[in-house]
Amino acid sequence: MLKKTFALLFLLVLYSILGYGQNISHYEKIVNTTTNKQKKLTALDSLLKRTYSKDTDAFIKYSLQYIDLAQELDSIELAAKKAMNLQYPLTNYANDPLNAITVINSVLARKYKIKDSLLLGGLYMKRGSANTKVDLKRAIEDYNVALENFSSKDTMNIADTYLFRGQAYSQMGKFVLAGEDFTRAYTMYEDSEEYDYMVYAQQGIISMFSMNGFHQKAKVERDALIEKMKSLGLNQFLSYEYYNQALDYKKMGNRDLEHKALLMAEKSFDQDNSNKSTYIGIHHGS
Repeated sequence: MLKKTFALLFLLVLYSILGYGQNISHYEKIVNTTTNKQKKLTALDSLLKRTYSKDTDAFIKYSLQYIDLAQELDSIELAAKKAMNLQYPLTNYANDPLNAITVINSVLARKYKIKDSLLLGGLYMKRGSANTKVDLKRAIEDYNVALENFSSKDTMNIADTYLFRGQAYSQMGKFVLAGEDFTRAYTMYEDSEEYDYMVYAQQGIISMFSMNGFHQKAKVERDALIEKMKSLGLNQFLSYEYYNQALDYKKMGNRDLEHKALLMAEKSFDQDNSNKSTYIGIHHGS
């Protein structure tokens, strides 16, 4: 029975792989042969859906083709969506933030065609993210313009922009402004019950204190966050906080408390949901 089960699973995986390859070939053929531009755009969209998170190089290639064609067809909002999706892999995977900025600029050149506040604000936010790798001052300017273009209903995008701007301010050493943005983001995430993101905002404040040697302030904020996590059942984040507290104790030269914090980190580590890099740090990095 077990052998039959494994054989069935193997066949399912094999068919899935073969089907994926056939789908790709089918849509690539349309892209390469059709003279109907709308049909080509639809085929490129199908390729993007099939390569997203599976083949980043192909996803980047098809995205660039889609954006060019969508602009040629005067479908600027469609181009905007794909330019936003392309920013992260182009900036971080391909290590080409300047190209990501260029692509977004090409869409923003016709921003008067964009009526959706989520898209217009999103383009500036995404350009800001790319600019953090190039020019932090310009990143801040982009985040400012993003906030001006989002509407009041774009709550999560506004919160994200505050979070990202806070990170940029922190990197620039503008800690008061960074703290204000992290706090804004935290409050908006909490009000919307987006607790995972709320954690990221508070971690920004804690990291800022820790990096600048304010270890006691970092501990006070971290202890409060740990209690908040426990009350909300966000146990997957606990190990990371205990591990970072251990690192702060190490910087302070308190080996005994460092060891105790590492034990807490190990004890609270969730094999299924906690960040695997935390586990590596607990056992090898401290």
